[in-house]
Amino acid sequence: MSLPSEQTNLSQESVVSTTRLLVTGIGLTLLAAVALPDWVIRIKGDVPTGGYLPLVPVICVLVIFALRPILPGRRWSNGELLGLFTILIVGTSGMSLVGRLIATLPSSYYYASPENDYFNHFLSEVPAFLGPRNGLRGQSSWDAMVWFYRGLPPGQSLPWSVWAEPLVWWGGLFAMVLFGQFCLASLFRKQWLDHEKLMFPHATILTSLLEPSEDMDRPLYRVKLFWYGLAASVVLFGIDGLSVYFPEIPKIGFAKIGLYQILEDYPWKALSGHRQLSIQPFIIAISYMVTTEISFSIWVIS
Repeated sequence: MSLPSEQTNLSQESVVSTTRLLVTGIGLTLLAAVALPDWVIRIKGDVPTGGYLPLVPVICVLVIFALRPILPGRRWSNGELLGLFTILIVGTSGMSLVGRLIATLPSSYYYASPENDYFNHFLSEVPAFLGPRNGLRGQSSWDAMVWFYRGLPPGQSLPWSVWAEPLVWWGGLFAMVLFGQFCLASLFRKQWLDHEKLMFPHATILTSLLEPSEDMDRPLYRVKLFWYGLAASVVLFGIDGLSVYFPEIPKIGFAKIGLYQILEDYPWKALSGHRQLSIQPFIIAISYMVTTEISFSIWVIS
């Protein structure tokens, strides 16, 4: 008697509303594009969209997952949540790259001077459409370069005439690169999934939380031990993060254990000069989601 109800639940969990998924995904991506630059400037940290764990996509999906019993309309299915995660991953992945590009475009013009003679050395060879060429010193739009570094004066609007053309050309290049990556992924998909059985740690995190796996008969969010581990991680890493902005809070130092603090005797003391050699527990945790062959290859190559 339980078989029909189980099939109904599974079919409901696999239903995907394309319109709702696209509207929510694009809306959250645009919101992140507007809010994250201001957030990064205020906290003076990295963009929380990439790296080992893309926090913005994960947090957005987990919030909707937690609120889906009370959200209006049909209940969000697991397929929709995974689709939303994919949209946010793709939509926010280029924010760090775009931020660096925009910061780089005006730098050579802004710092050009008669002493370094940047214009005669290389700026004269840069095509006009690749940078804010009309922002050279002495021209009427030079103020746009100054405002970029020093802020807009009160009452002034963004000088889009300086930025529009180079951003369109660079945006076209990024769009073609992204399209090429999708094409390559589609070519290798069958080999990766069907033959090599590659695992995708970011997706594994969500699928483990939302659905039962081969090793567990229930989703991870229903396991008490998971919440104990999550709470411990939030406390340890949270204290380390707060200590950066509030020096009076003692730093635990568990997020990154430098081996130069431990290896004090010869010959191991020679490693103390390489201050990037460290143990990072969260990377060790993520490595459990990767096959032995891949983790060994990463270790050898690194």
